[in-house]
Amino acid sequence: MNKIAALFSTLVLLSTVHSANAVEYRKAKITRIVGGDAVFINQDKASTGDSASLGSSLRTGEARAQLLFSPTAIGLMNRNTRILLGDQCFRGEQGSVLVNGRLIACLGNSSGRTRLAGSRGTTFVLAKEEDGSTVISVLAGEIVVGDSLDALDLNPAVVNIESMYPTVASSLGLTADLFTFQEPRSSPDGFGGLNAYMPLHQSGSQSLVYGYGSVDSDFDRYLNGGVEIGTRWFTPSNQSSTGIFAGYNNYQSSECSNSFLTTGLQWERSRVRLGAAGGFKLDACDLGFSYSQLNLSVPVAALTARRSVRLDLSPYLLWGNDLIALNDPHGKNDLGDSVDLVLGGRLGVDLPVSDTFEVGAYSSYDELYGFVVGGQIRYRLPIGGALIKDPNVKKNPVLEQSINSDVLVVKAGQQAVFADNGELASPVSRLASTDLQRLLLQHLKGQDRLPESRLLADLAEEEGVLDPELAGVLGIDFDRSSTQPLSRTINTVYGAEFSPAIKYQPRGQSWKTWKRKSSGSNNQQKSSRNSAQPDVNEQSTSSRERRRRNAAEFDE
Repeated sequence: MNKIAALFSTLVLLSTVHSANAVEYRKAKITRIVGGDAVFINQDKASTGDSASLGSSLRTGEARAQLLFSPTAIGLMNRNTRILLGDQCFRGEQGSVLVNGRLIACLGNSSGRTRLAGSRGTTFVLAKEEDGSTVISVLAGEIVVGDSLDALDLNPAVVNIESMYPTVASSLGLTADLFTFQEPRSSPDGFGGLNAYMPLHQSGSQSLVYGYGSVDSDFDRYLNGGVEIGTRWFTPSNQSSTGIFAGYNNYQSSECSNSFLTTGLQWERSRVRLGAAGGFKLDACDLGFSYSQLNLSVPVAALTARRSVRLDLSPYLLWGNDLIALNDPHGKNDLGDSVDLVLGGRLGVDLPVSDTFEVGAYSSYDELYGFVVGGQIRYRLPIGGALIKDPNVKKNPVLEQSINSDVLVVKAGQQAVFADNGELASPVSRLASTDLQRLLLQHLKGQDRLPESRLLADLAEEEGVLDPELAGVLGIDFDRSSTQPLSRTINTVYGAEFSPAIKYQPRGQSWKTWKRKSSGSNNQQKSSRNSAQPDVNEQSTSSRERRRRNAAEFDE
């Protein structure tokens, strides 16, 4: 009897709509399974990559499944959910499914009257309740409910859902870094610079390859430049992002030219960032040093649901041949000691005033530069108007109003309940904020990002439920990080804005003279220490002679 009922239900689905004006899909492909492997097509066990054809049923046990209704929509089946695939519509038989894209759902029992719910660039959740009613919760766009496809008046143009993912835009940037060294060291007042950031390849809002270039100068003695290539990717299973980069920097000064290979990596989750970076000196210029650092960046105060004031802590290590550390910065002796290894640390605060404008302050200490206090200003000009280009956001949205009184329109943030005969059971109501958060976490956690993730975040922010967990699930933090190079989000201690080749001799002295005097003083001290030490061989010979004389006297 169950097989006969399923066959009858499928026939009803197939006969409910015709191809004219329809939003068509050819199959439903399983693209991801989360939380187990209990996913079935009809009665057969299914796995990632399998497809369900029209007339089939899809069912989950304790697992959740992501589907591609090629080419128009993406579906996220919750646990213990069952849907039937009709010719141009699907029917929810049990559980719930979230749909992003253009897809038609059948409402009501298969044996009775069927109404159609068509999406207009929409994200919605269709849930089948135990009493037989169907609940539609619209999270983005709008749903139109009517008795026929003609009444729904849907745009017949086919849209490829996989082409609707937001992309990161290229941007141009201006920076200013002002700082001062601990007295009596001399230092430039700061650096100003230009930079350009360009995404080279993007995939589904979950991975990105970029290029970055910058030029900075103090407009007097220093000219710095660098290039960087990096990649970031989003991991849905734990809502984290990871990135690595490699680059080349060159620092020109009145003394010589310094070349560096740079590299780094970063991991971020729940807005906490862990990173490491380094720059490795390539030439024999006596100015400059290699460096490596760790970085911990944490949010300390929320400005909005998406932006936070960040605190950065970066211990670092400097190394090179015959580095000169000023040994008595407050005394009369202004000569330095030769060192090969220097430890240091930096503490900074970053305040994102907007998506494109940031200010920051920092302080660091090491034996080369002493205490350094500085401030930063950064501005980015996105090419195309926004740092993230989202094709799902209409520049001039026009609310579609139907002149047919028999058609029901359910808009974003609203919920409608339909009885088992397809009729509206109660007036359309506002979706509770707690229900919105629950639906998003329940269906999206662990799954790939949706094309309309940013619109879902907009609604969650309006309702006051866009917390760090939900922002991570929706990939909003990944978007924000992806608009900047890794060297910037790691907050590298040294780079084009503050190079590892800045002179730091006492005021009134030239770098060459001070280094020569310091090196000469160090060599003289070493020679003095060596001459003050008695010769070990002479000591041994004298000791043997004294023992021989004492033995002879004893014999006499």
